[in-house]
Amino acid sequence: MIWPVVQAANKTVADYSQTVKTMICLSSREKPFKLTAKGTTQRHTGNQDYAEEIEEIYTAQDRQLVMGLPSAITPDTVYKYLQNIICKLTGRQSIKPSDDLYSIGLDSLQAIQLSKIVKTSVFSYNPRLNTEHLNVQQIYAEPTAEGLTNLLLGILDKTSGPITTVSRSNKIAQLIAKYTNDLHTWKSDILPQLPALFTVILTGCTGSLGNYILDDLLRNPQVTKVYCFNRSEDSPTRQKEGFQGKGLQTSPLVDPNKVVFLHVRFGEPHFGLSDRQYKELLDTVDVIIHNAWKVNFNHPVSSFEDPHLKGVRDSAIGAWKPSEEVTAVPEVPMDTAEAALEQGYGESKYIGESIRVEASKTAGVLTSILRVGQIAGPDTRLGVWNPHEWIPSLIKASKATGQVPSDLGGYPIDWVSVVRISPYLLLSNPPVMNLTD
Repeated sequence: MIWPVVQAANKTVADYSQTVKTMICLSSREKPFKLTAKGTTQRHTGNQDYAEEIEEIYTAQDRQLVMGLPSAITPDTVYKYLQNIICKLTGRQSIKPSDDLYSIGLDSLQAIQLSKIVKTSVFSYNPRLNTEHLNVQQIYAEPTAEGLTNLLLGILDKTSGPITTVSRSNKIAQLIAKYTNDLHTWKSDILPQLPALFTVILTGCTGSLGNYILDDLLRNPQVTKVYCFNRSEDSPTRQKEGFQGKGLQTSPLVDPNKVVFLHVRFGEPHFGLSDRQYKELLDTVDVIIHNAWKVNFNHPVSSFEDPHLKGVRDSAIGAWKPSEEVTAVPEVPMDTAEAALEQGYGESKYIGESIRVEASKTAGVLTSILRVGQIAGPDTRLGVWNPHEWIPSLIKASKATGQVPSDLGGYPIDWVSVVRISPYLLLSNPPVMNLTD
């Protein structure tokens, strides 16, 4: 069977690079692929030979997903119309009006398909209607079925005025206020100092940087124990594989006195842990290293709210155990929202920083913020640069096409090796640090 092989290959690439079953066509014995002298396929010739078959695959895909608008346009019928399309694209049985579409599996290619399907349906319904607001950017800006329903209703209602949106600065301010308004107040002008021996919670430990952070923590004599927070249940296996691939020592990973892997659900009370587990964390944890964040430059800031912004807020709730020595509360420079890039990823990082700064000022949660520049691959013999990041992806695309960009925009080469970042984490005293090479 071919499909199980394709499924196995799909697990090794990013979502947007995966092959779907409906986009597969078998070659014909009458038109065998032409090979180069090295025995590799002549891709350009193959594309020419199978041009009709390739065109038919895309045409059939469009026909399969085309869905006409309901005859009666109401909020309920339009919602069900969109729900059916989204469920077909994502393979889900149902979605809720407030579900974040990108959290439940809608990827960039499916967002393009969704935009194309809805545009085509609106044009068929009434060619005079303006479908400008149904572009992919607007689909990303409305990441729930409820939001898309309101967007589409506004377009279908010819008598409605211009579509109103909340300004970028107001949206950011609302999210910061949402996660800081109920912070407990710290009644002293001083913050406790980190004890000589301490226990750490680490998020994102199975990621490219997270592997090296965990390795440094386990080798640090001041760290008595590390609790690894993960949303996946197979994190111990993934962690061992990550360490092995980078040439890191795996023996500490099986010592329950040194490291504990916890399956958590950010945004839920007590991170979804039992009362006993949560009390153990409150009694023992001194430091939280929040190293997990979704890297996606298309998603709007609202798509980072759950679990990322909720996780930042929840990590500010724990009990801090004061020591006898104290230091003055550091001054933290506050930037305006305009300092964040106009994309959900950059805005969410700014909001996360603002939540932590407010937690430090109001609730007495000692905070250090590390703004890391471009993280390059390791400068050691073992380990590789994350193949899904933009430089490795650019190199692979250039190799496949036989072309390289003439210009990358004049950016300075300002990178730091993934191996060199983690030692700074436990040495960083400033409230804000920018790490580059």
